This record gives sequence, C-alpha cells and structure tokens, in this order.
Amino acid sequence: MVLRSRFWKYVYGILHVVKRGSKTGGLDMRKMKWKRAAALLMASVMMMSMVACGKKDKDSSGSKQKKENKKEMTYEESDLSVDGIEGDIVSYVVEGDRVYFYTTKWVEGDGSEDTTNEEVNTEDTSDEDATEADSKDTSKEADTEELSEENSEDTTEADSTEEDSEDGSAEEEYTGKSYYYVYSMKTDGTDLQDLGQPEIDQNTYINYMLVKSDGGMEFLLGTYDENSGKQSYIMASFDESGKETDSKDITKDLGLDANEDNYLNKALIDNEDRYVFVTNSAITVFDKDFKKVCEMKPDSGYIDAVAKTKDGQIVVGDSSGEDGAKVQVLDVDAQKWGESYKMDFQYFSSSDALMNGIEYDFYYKDDSGIYGYDIASKKGTKLMDFVASNVSSDNSYSIFPIAKDTMMGTTWDDENSKLVLYKKVDPSTITDKETITVGAMYVDDNIKKAAIAFNKKSNKYQVEFKDYSNEEDPQTKMNADIIAGNVPDIICLSSLSVDQYAEKGILEDLTPYFEKDSDVSTDDLIPSVAKAMQIDGKYYYIAPGFYVHTLVGAAKTVGTEPGWTMDDLKKILDENKDVRPFYSENKNDNLYSFITMNISDYVDWSTGECSFDGQDFKDILEICNRGSNEETEYSEDSPSEPSLVKEGKVLLTNGGSLDMESVELYEAMFNGDITFIGYPNKDKDGSYFSFDNQLGIYSKSKVKDAAWEFLKTFLTKEYQGDRNNLYSNPTRQDAFDMLVKSKTATEKYTDELGNEVEPLQSGWGWDDLNVEIGPLTEKQAQMYIDLVNNTDKTGEYNDEIGQIITEEAKAYFSGQKSLDETADVIQNRVKTYVNENR
Repeated sequence: MVLRSRFWKYVYGILHVVKRGSKTGGLDMRKMKWKRAAALLMASVMMMSMVACGKKDKDSSGSKQKKENKKEMTYEESDLSVDGIEGDIVSYVVEGDRVYFYTTKWVEGDGSEDTTNEEVNTEDTSDEDATEADSKDTSKEADTEELSEENSEDTTEADSTEEDSEDGSAEEEYTGKSYYYVYSMKTDGTDLQDLGQPEIDQNTYINYMLVKSDGGMEFLLGTYDENSGKQSYIMASFDESGKETDSKDITKDLGLDANEDNYLNKALIDNEDRYVFVTNSAITVFDKDFKKVCEMKPDSGYIDAVAKTKDGQIVVGDSSGEDGAKVQVLDVDAQKWGESYKMDFQYFSSSDALMNGIEYDFYYKDDSGIYGYDIASKKGTKLMDFVASNVSSDNSYSIFPIAKDTMMGTTWDDENSKLVLYKKVDPSTITDKETITVGAMYVDDNIKKAAIAFNKKSNKYQVEFKDYSNEEDPQTKMNADIIAGNVPDIICLSSLSVDQYAEKGILEDLTPYFEKDSDVSTDDLIPSVAKAMQIDGKYYYIAPGFYVHTLVGAAKTVGTEPGWTMDDLKKILDENKDVRPFYSENKNDNLYSFITMNISDYVDWSTGECSFDGQDFKDILEICNRGSNEETEYSEDSPSEPSLVKEGKVLLTNGGSLDMESVELYEAMFNGDITFIGYPNKDKDGSYFSFDNQLGIYSKSKVKDAAWEFLKTFLTKEYQGDRNNLYSNPTRQDAFDMLVKSKTATEKYTDELGNEVEPLQSGWGWDDLNVEIGPLTEKQAQMYIDLVNNTDKTGEYNDEIGQIITEEAKAYFSGQKSLDETADVIQNRVKTYVNENR
C-alpha cells in the first residue's frame, strides 16, 4: 500500500506536468497537445517500472550474453517526406503495399475549421480524463500494433511516440477543438490519399484503427461516462465526409462491462477479416458480421501480447510462469490451443512486444532491439540493434517490420511527427570502431540517448551495452562476471555497492581525469554533492543527477531545526502516546523505514568495521518494537497516509526521492510549516543523497581515456541544464541554480541555454491528497536549497545486510531474544559478511 501510494504520487506529478495551465488537478487529454501528452505518458510508464521495482527482476530480453555482431544489426533511418498532411501522426497500419494512418490537430480559440470533431471547454474534467488516459494507456501501452509484409494480408497498427518532454512549465488555460484526419499512401511515401475527417465527440477517443484486406477501415473508440464512471468500447465506421455510418457497443461482448480487473489489451483483424479482441485474460473472435466465433482463455489465465504469424495463425505471449516467457499458437478455426514455444527471455515488456510475421514466423522486441522467430527451429535471431541504429527508446515503440530488411516507425522532429523507414545497412560499409562497453543491470534510456549522440560524433569509438537485466538475477550475474574479470569498460553502479567495488579495486580513481580535463571539473559540482560523492577523498564515479532522502515532520512537533537524535524521537513519542512514527504500525515495516537509507552509517567497507551493537541502532530496534507484529491490513476504506498525517496521528513520512516541488506537497500534508528533520542519529545529520545513473570506469579497461570522454558528457552544463535529460536534480551548481530559477519564476523567460521557461504549474497526488503546485516562494526554495547544502552523505541500502537485519530482528520483536542479544548477532553476522566481501 505504501509503495502504491508513493508510486501514484510520482506518476500523478508527471501527469500534472503534462496538463499545462490547469486550475484543477486532473489530466485532460483534450486540453493539451497530443505530442506532449503522448511523450509524458510514455515517460511515466517507463518511470513507473523503475520506481516500483528499483531494478527489473525479469526482463523482456533473453540471456543473450554472447558477443553480437552489431554491424549485422544496423539500420539507417530515412524520412517518408509527405506534403499535405494535417496534424500529428498518432497511429499507423500497414496493409499490403499501403500505410494507413490518422493524425490529430489541436486548434485553439474557437477552433474554426470546416469540420468539428471535438470541442473542449475549461471545466474541471479531471476525474474523467485521468480515467480515460489510464484506460487508453493500459489498453494499448503504446498502441499495440500489427504490421505486414508487402502484398500480404497481414495488418499492423503502430503508435507514434515522442521525444522526451519539455520542462514542466505551465501554459495559459485555453479552449479549442481537436480534429482527426485519416490518410493512406504507399509505403514508399507516394500516392497520398485523404480519407476524410471522422467526427468524434468530446468524451470519445480513438483506441485502435483497424484495416481490412480490401482497405476498408473501422475504428475502435473508447468513451468514458463521467457520471457512472464506466468505460465503453464502440466499433464505428465513417464515410468520407466524416459522418458516422455504423456503430456497435462491444463492451459487454468483451466482458468489460462488469469486471474492473479486466481491460482491453489489443485489437486486430486477422487474415480472414475476423475481428480479434484481446483482454488481459481472454481472446474473443468475431466474424465479418460480428457474430462471435470463439472466446479462448489460456491455461495460465494471462495474456501479455498477441500477433499473427506469416501464415495467418494467432500467436499469444504469456510470461506469468516461473520459467519465463512463452508463445502459444491459437487455432481459431479448431478453437483450440496449439504448440507452445519457450522464449529465451523472461517477460514481454508490452502488449506490442509480439509483432506480425513476414520473413520470419513472427517478430518480437525487447529494450535492445527487434528479433525474428523461426517456429521450425524454435530460434530467435536479432535483426535490429536500437543503439547501433541510433534509435532511442522513445522511437523504438513504434518500429515494426514491413518487409525483408525494412522497418517502419514514427519520430518527432522540431515538434512535428513523421513516418520513417529503416533500411538495413550493408555491413561492409560500416567503419570499424573500437568498442566501449557499458554494463548495467538495467540501461536507462538517457544513457542510451547519450551513447547514440556520442557514437554519431566519434569516428574512433562506439559505445555498446551489456544489459544484465536479461538475467533472472541481474545483480548476481553481474557480480559473478566482475569477480571472474569479465568486466565492461564502464559500469552502471545503480543498485550496486560503490564503496564495496571501490574497496576491491574494481573502479578507476577518476580524480586525475577531472584534474587534467579542461571541460569539466569537480569545482563545477555542488560542494555538498561533491563531498558526498567522494570515497576517502577520491572520485570513483560520475553522476549527472541526485535525489535527497530524509524524514519529514511538522515543524510544530519536531522543531524547526533539521537533525535530531534517537533520544529526541523517543521523547516526542513518549509525550504523544497516540502518535505512531510511521504510517504502518508493523514492526518490520518501521524497521525498514529506519534503515532504508542509513545502513552505510553502520558499515565502513574500507576497514570492515561495523557498529550495529551501538546505542543508535539499539534505539531503532527498541522504537520499532513498540509497534505490532500483525501485518497491517490495507483496503480502499483504510485511512490514507496523508489523512493520518493531517490529523496528527502519524509523526513522520519518508520523503522518498525529494524534489523541490515536494516542499509544497508536504506543507499541505502537514497543515503548515514542515522540517526536513532527517533520520535520527547521534550526529544529527540524517539526510542522504542517492545518485542517478552513477557510472564508473573499470580499473583494468583498455579504453579508459575513451570511456572518460563518454562519461564527461553527463557532466556538462548543456547536458544537465536540459530537463529532458534528468528526472532528478543536476549535480552541477550552475545547472542546479537554473533549476531553482525555473521553479520560482513567476513570469515566462528564456534561460541561458536558450530554453523557453514558463512559470511552474503542476500538481501532486498521494492517495486522497491532491495538491496544485505553483511557483515556489523564496522561503520554500531556500528550505530545499538548505537541505541540499547541509546534506553530505550518500545513503545506500544493501540487500544482503538488510536481509540479515530483518531476519535477526524478528527474534527480538517476538520476544525470543533480548535487545542486546539481537544487536550482537546482527553485528557479528554483518561484520562477517562485510569482511568476506570487501
């Protein structure tokens, strides 16, 4: 429950940034430009997976650690330049040798056009729009699609995505209309045909565009009733004038009318022009006259992805089992399941991870590229590597094969969308470059984008990735490789113990690189951040961004000065018997809340010394033991964390990854002035940094200088000053100052890098608390600046040590061991672990 609420808090903040100029808090898809909405929603989906898990336990890619020949997987992008298209491309479908696509265009003001699709006013429709956006997003992730070989009967729809969003600046509230346009053209960009403008009203959106073998089109529309809170799905046809000629509500037919846990996952038309609708638990097929042919449910009860083979069969992807992902053939005519094929990856990343067959029986994609699968040999072959082909994750979602060595996709250029082709490059024409390998448990997309930019500029070096997220246990596999000396040139240190790696001599000391570099310097960094990054006075990694972690309390209760001791905390709790320290009353939950960031305070990896038998740690155990051994029951009727904080029944909240806007959120939650009090300890310095995309160089790499050239790109003012590159705070002082100015500005301005910045207007949501965020006051901004300047430690949670602590604490919490006995056992076990692994 706590994870869910914080998760929603983060996502809600992103969604509010999308809605510029709103006086309410909701996401209104009709009050924003489509391109911005699509990009930020996609960004939120990607961030959700990282925030919720920290790392991927299973990944969409397989265990493919063998050396790949990237030259054989390189494609080159070319524009399908077409004049006469109105609006921005949303989705496309390839049928035979033609591509069908629809666009949207927002017209502000009275929106005067020849045809009226949709009119938007400035009323508060936040509930409606948030639900509508969620439904659209969950039903198609990135608009699940099908694609087909030239002159085949396969059909594919693909959703366009956008480059990273702009800063979260506000726009003036406005009215207007959104228009839809439908086009088709040959896949080489010739013979553009205008197929009309379907009239779609305010509460309706296009979910899927379906194209039959004869080129006839139908639209699966989604509608949302604000009064009933119900979502409906309607199949509709339009004539060339845009008038609706036929419609059918299929919500009940798909079983989506009663079960809130059931949702639409995909829609397609098969080779017999039958309608195939996929929910998360069943596949329902209708014939041309919309009579139900069958409804099939897989044995596992789950469906992740669906596509058509080159022979017209339906293949269904499922990754709910313990042994990873599998694909099973569905025989629609016989209404039975066919053979099942074990895939070489753990799970399907989205509902469009399976793609229609052309040269291969079917295709699939993961975070690194696109693969073709041959059923006869039960083998997948990597065809396209995204980084080698200069394709970012933003654009990879819309790429689908359409012919041998040819793929189609959408991109954004100067805020306009366009269709593009990707053609395989002749390997013999690719210049040989020396490889810089980056190893990571999960490769952040911003690192991929930086690698693409670096590769384009460098004539000598090529950055490639060794992504361990394809392993069932990424951290174990990565550590095993490092111990065996099979180490990449650059190590992404997120979720790894930097102190431990530095102590083992695995990481290169980067201090000399800083000293001799004329472009970047440690003096560029925020002083407190620079201090926190040092290990024994040396720099072993770089990081473009950071978060602050602390405990937040009401100033009237915990005091106005940051920092306190365990005695201070115990005194407050003793004086307020009806107040609990955290939202959960469970002893283990509270223990985790206390140690999630400060384990490093009790461990010195350089000496192997630990201090879990000290009074500070004993006090943590003693306070946690005041709670309950019962698991906290959560339900929709349970009081929320914000409501209990408001009522003064919860003393503290874990600030998580605090950003500047959090000041306004917590002031609203605590009904007034707050204090970033920090985790209690004897030194009263219980706030910590964590770093975004920590990158270090392997001490035995043969390309150290080249690796440094790549790393330092993350430390430039140009990189950190561009908010598209960071979700966190920039580590550079000048870039941080730019961020502060953007959060406090009350008028529009152009920053020193040429970016247009508008006054902050966004919002945060945490369970039943919704807070509108505007420009910070000088006092609010200074509070956050002071928190950053007064924090100089890095927090680190070690899974192994955390497990030891929680295991041994159970005996104390249940009364089986005394406090001193428990602390001694934890001290001995952790010290042994540290000295065996340092």
